[in-house]
Amino acid sequence: MTGYVRCLDMKATSTRLDISDGARFHQNLMYWQYPHLPWLNLVQRNSSSNNQFKMKEEESKSLLKDWKDNFKNLFQLLRTLQCPYFYVLANQFAVLFRAAGVGGRCEMHALLTPTTRGFRQMLKDEDIEFTQPLKKSTKDGVTPNTSVQENKNPEGEDDEEEDEMALLESLGVDSTDIKFTDDIKAKNKEIEDDNGDLSTTLIEGVDCQAFFNFLLNAKSTVPSVGRLAGVPPTLIAPVAFLGGSLRRQTLRPSKLRLEGEDFFSIELRGAVLPHTIHTLCALLTEIKDLSLIHI
Repeated sequence: MTGYVRCLDMKATSTRLDISDGARFHQNLMYWQYPHLPWLNLVQRNSSSNNQFKMKEEESKSLLKDWKDNFKNLFQLLRTLQCPYFYVLANQFAVLFRAAGVGGRCEMHALLTPTTRGFRQMLKDEDIEFTQPLKKSTKDGVTPNTSVQENKNPEGEDDEEEDEMALLESLGVDSTDIKFTDDIKAKNKEIEDDNGDLSTTLIEGVDCQAFFNFLLNAKSTVPSVGRLAGVPPTLIAPVAFLGGSLRRQTLRPSKLRLEGEDFFSIELRGAVLPHTIHTLCALLTEIKDLSLIHI
């Protein structure tokens, strides 16, 4: 625990701390979280165990005020490259904030998933530019920027649309009705991928700062009714931050004997951070000299 809190690489650092394989293993199971309420599951916020919880208004206001201070501190750590990334887990979406240089990007950025057309419209109303990197054009494979108006159809398609409009108008169809129908079709097409992987949104640079301010002040971030009403989003980070509680993933090892051969497995529950699997695999490979580890 001391090695984790001090961010020490116990293999490479000369220290009097315990540097056994077990200590190095458990060092990779820790993370920082806010808020931490032992009777609630705030990592899996859709957990059925959260359904019957109801917080009083005074408690909710106090928790939200404290959450804002901690969120500001964590974002400042990200800006100054003291924190590589952190998560914001809300009831309806999750955000991964990453520092400049992480993931091959030169500016700090945020990945938001899943999103809906209504949420993306709120971002547009706040002049926050974004892209949907997983949503490719079916024609040319180009990643569209959904925060700006889409490119018009190539020549030829525009001519066909004009011919169709002229035909419908000649049949007595009002041009206003045609435009209304086209708007409905465009909206339906836009919401097809809502709440799925393709709705993942990327926000970069100065817009990332604006998005942080948006989350800090948006009333919709904290649910007012339903599951976890009054509880602000969960903050999870690999480094210490103001108000963060030191937590550890739940570990459950098991052994299975099949056809005279022993198989071992480790089940982790909690906030499994991106680097955890890689570091644990590297450690187990070093300890057991395994050429391949199945997870």
